[in-house]
Amino acid sequence: MIDLVSMFKKALTPNMASFRAYFPEVATRETRTAIVRSHPSLPPGDYTFEELYCIRRGCDCRNVILSVSDDADRTLATLNHALDPDGFKDIGEPRTFLDRLNIQTEHATALLELFKNSVLDSAYAERLERHYRMIKEKVHGGPFPSRRATATDPKAALAMMEEWPQSWKIVSTDVAIGKALVEALKPFLRWLSDQSISRNTLRCHVDNLWLLGGEIIRQMNQDDALRKMPAEAAILECVDEEGGPLAFGENEAGQSDLDVTCRKLNRFLRARMPTPRSTT
Repeated sequence: MIDLVSMFKKALTPNMASFRAYFPEVATRETRTAIVRSHPSLPPGDYTFEELYCIRRGCDCRNVILSVSDDADRTLATLNHALDPDGFKDIGEPRTFLDRLNIQTEHATALLELFKNSVLDSAYAERLERHYRMIKEKVHGGPFPSRRATATDPKAALAMMEEWPQSWKIVSTDVAIGKALVEALKPFLRWLSDQSISRNTLRCHVDNLWLLGGEIIRQMNQDDALRKMPAEAAILECVDEEGGPLAFGENEAGQSDLDVTCRKLNRFLRARMPTPRSTT
């Protein structure tokens, strides 16, 4: 049977997919439901918080959309919730807010307060964190290095880059090449962290660098000439003034986002290249 409700929600929420679609048995056990018997503005009933996570490759947005439905499976509210306590400060929103692009009803505000005051506890926060990682590892087909500290702490970002070669690996020899790519990318990340950019913008660039490195490794496994190049030369072979490589599995928006980072990276690397000496 076609799940028209899920299809509709997916259309309204690009790059998001329900946790239940990927892990139905776990979702049946672990999806949280609030039982309301007496509330000043909510009718008595059971309110279920279905989880949707981003399935864009390379993205570490660290948020979850919660579609809140009643006993009749009617969607009454859609909450946007950051896994990190300060997740939405850059856009002037609290940690949890009503998502303006999705379904809201007259009960939405009350359900938002119910979530913040009664549903969200430490155990549930840890569960959402675990579900987020499960989805990311499913989408990427392997370990997904958490980069939760990169946005606020560039030093932590640099440390976490050490995990990237293992996540990029297709064959065992890719790890050493990946380490060389990481070393070539570190000066660019240091430069980015010194710029006047927002925390979310920095996070986005870091995610795109991880995506770029994985794509370069993938292309190296198809192109021996690229594989033999020094790391910085291989990066410049794959990024130019137009953007980056066509990333496997990315949609148009994701590719456009990657291209922004790659153009900046191209300009940065070329500015560091030695100026040829003139001959007389």
